[in-house]
Amino acid sequence: MNKHTKKNPLSYLGWLGLIGIIGVNLSAHGAWILQLFLIYFFFFIYRNVPADELFWFNVKKAGLSSFILGLIINNIVLITLAIFESIGGNQDATKLIIGMFLISSFIPLLFFIGILMYYNRQEKKYVEKDNA
Repeated sequence: MNKHTKKNPLSYLGWLGLIGIIGVNLSAHGAWILQLFLIYFFFFIYRNVPADELFWFNVKKAGLSSFILGLIINNIVLITLAIFESIGGNQDATKLIIGMFLISSFIPLLFFIGILMYYNRQEKKYVEKDNA
């Protein structure tokens, strides 16, 4: 195998974690939401993973699962916000909307990362089993 293979393009998403570091530095000013971007550093794990057909197949499976989960969560968030609006919102409506948005954004991302790590771990098990 060539030692100078291209880096896995999925690893470039790890650079979005720098936004999280900015959030850590600005946390005293209310930028705590930016700290959630630290989760993107997990994508640096895939820097040395070869981007072959099996890897992209695993990415597609994990992406479909997290997309469906995201749709379900987004619908729950919309229903919850509609019910809250019909009851009558108050000063905490903005905090509720921000919290619901964070839930609907980052839970599918965490789910995608977890499933992709699981699939890659299973792939390594099968490769080690075949080599033994």
